[in-house]
Amino acid sequence: MNADEIDAVWAAHESTVSAVEVEQVVSDAAEDEVVCRVCAERFGQITDQHLQTHGMSLSEYQLEHTDAPIYPSDPDRRPGREPGFSHSEETKLKIGEKVRQSRNRGVDE
Repeated sequence: MNADEIDAVWAAHESTVSAVEVEQVVSDAAEDEVVCRVCAERFGQITDQHLQTHGMSLSEYQLEHTDAPIYPSDPDRRPGREPGFSHSEETKLKIGEKVRQSRNRGVDE
């Protein structure tokens, strides 16, 4: 399949998902799941990568679906963090320095 064929299949799938179907999936979703309001798929969180399959950014998704959560309702179940996890202040400073270095890398060259 080429890219145009994939886009056509995806567009056909999106058009077949009704608002009623989306709401049914939302009501059936577990506390550690969120549902994409475009395709009614369940995820641990809504990501930019997934939204690219719909041809939209995270900010566009949030504007179109203002009531749709990006993360699960249970804060302890948000992906990437153990309950109560927090970086130490020293680690936060190191992360900040690495981010600044990364951003400045292309400026000096």
